[in-house]
Amino acid sequence: MVDTVYRLIGQKDRRISVEMAKPDGRRRVIPDFRDKAEAEAWIIQTKRMIRVAHPYPPGPRKKLPERQTRD
Repeated sequence: MVDTVYRLIGQKDRRISVEMAKPDGRRRVIPDFRDKAEAEAWIIQTKRMIRVAHPYPPGPRKKLPERQTRD
């Protein structure tokens, strides 16, 4: 499974932004972290929250056996 990619981007005012790039090509920038440590802590916390919300990664769907009906 391919995960979201996180990238730190330095701003002119010495603040840091985090870019989130999803496997499907969608990107989002979260601006205005004070420093690299704060941005990295946010990334770690975000990964934890996503893992808790979706503990099982998507995979191939299993075909369920057909249900037997009673007559």
